[in-house]
Amino acid sequence: MVKVFMMFMLKKLKIITKIFSNTLYKDRIEICNSCDFYRQWAKQCKVCKCFMPLKARLTTTSCPMGKWEHSYSGWSSI
Repeated sequence: MVKVFMMFMLKKLKIITKIFSNTLYKDRIEICNSCDFYRQWAKQCKVCKCFMPLKARLTTTSCPMGKWEHSYSGWSSI
């Protein structure tokens, strides 16, 4: 029972590392900071209204203006 639980938790941790990426985040935030549609004071996109410090970390998200795409190949590889 413990072994099954540990395997489940390890799989979940692997998912988390695929969702969050520091390098990806830094690249995306640099793009957002230079965008006319980015509200610096609110850290929010004027187009999608998302809070960009969170959205930029998720590899499954993309910019509504096409400035950066999602970089996750799919859930099937998990």
